[in-house]
Amino acid sequence: MSTREMANTIYYSLTEEQLKRFIALFGLNINSIEEVEPDDFDSELIADSEIDNDDVMDLDDYVRSLGMNPNDL
Repeated sequence: MSTREMANTIYYSLTEEQLKRFIALFGLNINSIEEVEPDDFDSELIADSEIDNDDVMDLDDYVRSLGMNPNDL
């Protein structure tokens, strides 16, 4: 289950009163994550992705390369 699906499951299980309390606690802080400039590590990852972005690997092949069986997931 994705994070969004889990959040929706929680959301739809809350009562109106619980939602009001949730918003009172977190509502003002949801958009307060500041955007910052990439640090050296981030910049290196960005540069690497721009150079080597032509390779495509099938997800099942990637899972196999990690030593797992995609059918087990």
